[in-house]
Amino acid sequence: MREIFGFVTLVPKEKFDLKEVVEKVKGKAVSEKEENPEGIVTNLMVLVREGREGVELFYLFLSWGNDREKKETIQLVTQLAKKLGKVKAAIHCCEVWFVESKDPKSLTIRPSLHPERKEGILVVVWQKGKVQAHLARIERLDEGKVHVGEWGLTEQEEEEGLWEPLFRLINAMD
Repeated sequence: MREIFGFVTLVPKEKFDLKEVVEKVKGKAVSEKEENPEGIVTNLMVLVREGREGVELFYLFLSWGNDREKKETIQLVTQLAKKLGKVKAAIHCCEVWFVESKDPKSLTIRPSLHPERKEGILVVVWQKGKVQAHLARIERLDEGKVHVGEWGLTEQEEEEGLWEPLFRLINAMD
């Protein structure tokens, strides 16, 4: 059975700003990678739920070793969000491999195995009818140092990846 560990914080509704939370997640990931170049950025999910007392932020630390465990973790997070109810948004932060090629043949190879792969930090934000993907390239410098580049942003209205069940759940909640 998969387990998830984390903690919850409460923010007064009048002080809550989703963009601010996203920026904090991005900032933490950048400092984490630049301070420990050989380490991996924490695989973090933040579920945002409106409660009576304020906005609850459920910080969940995720891990998986293979595709089966990844799918099980996604199912577990989605089930948790369903049980919590009133989840208005979710933020996921992780380290990724990506390929910038537009050649369709290059997309048949997993980015982690692609000879032209790039390393990055990905922060995805799911809200009702909206998906934002923030991506920053990790650049390896001399002497083992790392620099995280500027954040790029793409937006779409649907989620088509592995986290689609969570996106659909968020869109079904009031």
